[in-house]
Amino acid sequence: GSVLTASGSSTPNWQLVDLTSSVSAVLPVRNGGTGQSAPLTTGGILYGASATAAASSPAGTQGQVLTASNSTQPSWQTPSYVLPGSLIAFPDASARADYTFTGAVDIHEVWSSASSTGAVAVAFPAVAVTGTKLYSFGGYPPSGTSIVQQYDPQTGQWAQKSNAGFTPRWSPTAVAVGSKIYVLAGGGYGGSGEGHSIIEAYDTAADSWSSKASIPNPVSHAVAAVWNGDIFLFGGVDVTNHAASYVQHYSTAGDSWTQASASGFTPRFAACAATLNGKIYVIGGGTDGNAASNAVEEFDPQRNSWRTVSNSGFTPRYYASCAVLNGKIYIIGGGLDPQWTMTGATEVYDPARDRWDALQSVGFSLREGSRAGVLNGRIFVFGGTDDYPTTPLHTLNTLEVFDPSKISLYWFKKN
Repeated sequence: GSVLTASGSSTPNWQLVDLTSSVSAVLPVRNGGTGQSAPLTTGGILYGASATAAASSPAGTQGQVLTASNSTQPSWQTPSYVLPGSLIAFPDASARADYTFTGAVDIHEVWSSASSTGAVAVAFPAVAVTGTKLYSFGGYPPSGTSIVQQYDPQTGQWAQKSNAGFTPRWSPTAVAVGSKIYVLAGGGYGGSGEGHSIIEAYDTAADSWSSKASIPNPVSHAVAAVWNGDIFLFGGVDVTNHAASYVQHYSTAGDSWTQASASGFTPRFAACAATLNGKIYVIGGGTDGNAASNAVEEFDPQRNSWRTVSNSGFTPRYYASCAVLNGKIYIIGGGLDPQWTMTGATEVYDPARDRWDALQSVGFSLREGSRAGVLNGRIFVFGGTDDYPTTPLHTLNTLEVFDPSKISLYWFKKN
């Protein structure tokens, strides 16, 4: 029943008001007894239009502020400056356009834990999502290289799936095309020459595997992305144990390989790759000598060409998790240097603005070699290690969830 009120330039505050008497320019939390109602849209505001009537305004858009003058209808406007106490409409902390974040008024824990009961602990697996399930393939330690497991967010249950026809390996990469998941490349434990030329397709409906045409240039620690139903495989570690410059194109329809342009691609392994708006972004990774790369490059499959995009605000890293959510690319965790210093940083790239922003990592466990997938508007990060490169690795079966809807209220100032 409280309403948000302001007098002159004072800071808005919530007060209990008798809505049966004359009111104007207030924003009720509920229709507090007037007996009136008004249709509401998502993100809209209900307010008292008069002493006896309620009305609603639509939701604001990014960067607008909610304003009201005397008894006029509250409206969202794009201001030339922002008064103290103004409410600014932002979908999340990263989308701040020409505004600078000044502090959180109220922030829920944006990372939370999901069930890991029944999940086998692995580092450096391949993870992909299709339908309503998340799948994990292979990984470290040696006992985990043949593991195929599935997570159902609706039940919170993990289940082991068929590995008959799956080649045991660690650090493969996986992508979903329809109801099939293609698991590519990866390595064994032989050091130099460990790269695999294997690509196998997992039919999630039939719980079965099939072999596909071999990768022309065997690699481990490569990364893949899907465009128009085809798969592109980027970099990796080649059979001479160097960061590879390969950009390999697989036709799922023809079960055949060709080489795509590598002109403009920085050779590296353990990078992140994401498809967004018809382009593929390859981000970070490791170079020869295990140095973390700050390369952020955009590949246009239609033009078969590369260009460099902004890396300002990106923390160079490898073996990070990567996901696309709400038109942005999220890079989560990973290793920073040859000493395998780990980071829990979550950074977001917005291709529309060619800009990086840092997000809160509250509740996220420090690790690398984890993998991510998106389900129901949330990012799920699975597995990894928190003590690489000790022997044996301490591997994790942790499943953590990033939910952007739990970010509640931030304050900004206009630059």
